Amino acid sequence: FGSGARAQQLSVEVSVEEGRVTAVEPSWAALAVRVVDDRFIPFRGAYELISAGDREEFGIGFGADEEQGEQLRIWVLEPGLYKVIQSGGTYRDRTNFATVFLEPGKLTRFVLVQDKESGDFRGAGVLAEEDEVGRVAGDWSSQAVVDGWNIDLGFYLDAMVRYLDEPHFFLTRLELEEGVLRTASSDRFEPTVDRLYLHSIYIYQLSRWFGPYARAGLETKILPRFKSFDAPTTLDVVDEAGNTVETLEDADLVKLGSPFSPLQVKEGLGGNLRLLRTLAFDLDVRVGVGARQYWANGERVYEPEGNRIKRVSDYQLEGFEGAVVGIARISRWVILGTELDGLVPFRQPENTVLTWRNQISLRLVSFASLNYQLNVTRDPNRRAGQMTVWEQLFQLRFSYGLL
Repeated sequence: FGSGARAQQLSVEVSVEEGRVTAVEPSWAALAVRVVDDRFIPFRGAYELISAGDREEFGIGFGADEEQGEQLRIWVLEPGLYKVIQSGGTYRDRTNFATVFLEPGKLTRFVLVQDKESGDFRGAGVLAEEDEVGRVAGDWSSQAVVDGWNIDLGFYLDAMVRYLDEPHFFLTRLELEEGVLRTASSDRFEPTVDRLYLHSIYIYQLSRWFGPYARAGLETKILPRFKSFDAPTTLDVVDEAGNTVETLEDADLVKLGSPFSPLQVKEGLGGNLRLLRTLAFDLDVRVGVGARQYWANGERVYEPEGNRIKRVSDYQLEGFEGAVVGIARISRWVILGTELDGLVPFRQPENTVLTWRNQISLRLVSFASLNYQLNVTRDPNRRAGQMTVWEQLFQLRFSYGLL
């Protein structure tokens, strides 16, 4: 019996006599690993379990998504020290790991705090009895996390000014997305969403299907950003090339960015093609030349792989730009929108920058809709952090027209 392959399972010799009850004193241990996010919400996060003594792997485990009715797996193992690592990792990992000691005859309840997107470990430990309250009555059980509040605040603004007097068309759009979160284990608010986007475009329609355009825009963040650590740690600050320029001793809070850090500006000139104009579909294609300037303004990125802080570099690009903008009106209640925007540099095409923005809008009433957004950004020029970033957002949106 027990967990792991057959050769890893346990066996106990028991002498059973007829007419007598034989009690077996447990020499084994049990482990329950509950995977939660930073809001203490359980989800099906993956991890691997390894024996610290002989480095024997016992396999991959998953947390339980209790909202889907899943049951938490119980590991039955020999007593001793075990290492919990990120799925796909190795025993030698120096980050994304935790250890737990299992005592004979005891069920150890272990909590693993994990990032749902990246799978990185945010914290781990044995759950104290006062941290969880449980009650069982027959087939019913209930539990609650006590002594803690999570405060999550969000704000979204989408403003648009449009001028249309053929052959002139002018559009300016302002998007502001802000969100902060304070967990029960923290005394400070940290940004979850922070984006200011301003874009203007002018088109002079030479015909019904073609016209030259000029556009300009900027994108930035307006909230300061920090990286906090559970315990004071030593960090190396490296430049864009990976050279150490500073060492931070006993750091428990490191600033990663200030307001308007970074600041990205875009400009472009070219031709706009109206390929499709119907009641159900709109499709525009823009081709031209453009430029982008990226000022980091002190922006830094925490890289957990090397436990270091990396400075983000400024850059400037000139090249060919293109965009595809489409709208599909599925019904009077459902609208799909997509916009793919890119810049291919003249000199280094491999540093192409792409932005793909998608939105599904479900109109509830004339002035309110439920929106789902999926944004993908590829930018290899920052030389720090992830090259490709995925973002998704649900919104309850209220609209009001002034003119």
